[in-house]
Amino acid sequence: EQETLALYYLSSFNPGHVSEHEYTQIKNSPLLERAPPQLQEPLEAATVASAYQAKLQNRRSRELAAGSTLYGPHRDDLRILANGRDLRTYGSRGQQRTAALALKLAELQVSTQFTGRAPLLLLDDVMSELDQHRRNTLLDALAGVEQAIVTTTDWADFSPAFRAQAQLFHVHGGVVEAVTA
Repeated sequence: EQETLALYYLSSFNPGHVSEHEYTQIKNSPLLERAPPQLQEPLEAATVASAYQAKLQNRRSRELAAGSTLYGPHRDDLRILANGRDLRTYGSRGQQRTAALALKLAELQVSTQFTGRAPLLLLDDVMSELDQHRRNTLLDALAGVEQAIVTTTDWADFSPAFRAQAQLFHVHGGVVEAVTA
């Protein structure tokens, strides 16, 4: 039964086709206009779906042996390079955190630009792995963010100017209290 469930679960990520409607939505997306030229070339939906399905089928035995999905859009890995070196392997925790924050801020900007509405940015204990320079750079970037919730265990990580502009709350024992200056 576990193998049957695993096969059913895996096949839910491997539909084997992209509907014509989905393909048209992707093809006419405003994001595609800003994509690199090699991503703008038209591809037939059936060709992409067939190649993708074949690749997933070839790797199915590895997924069954591992007991989980190893490939597919939900497992998309992104390599970020700094000076030609993979940050995952060679970057400091601060560099890795900075790269992740840069992607999050870029995502926020693109989302705002295309929807006309600013999403809520959530950052949890974001300062703990950043040096002072990176903290200051992040605080400068956050000044332009319309709405954000940033958690911390140490107020000292935030400049007095930033704290003066922010609405601060203290959470202790499940009780939320506004902090007054």
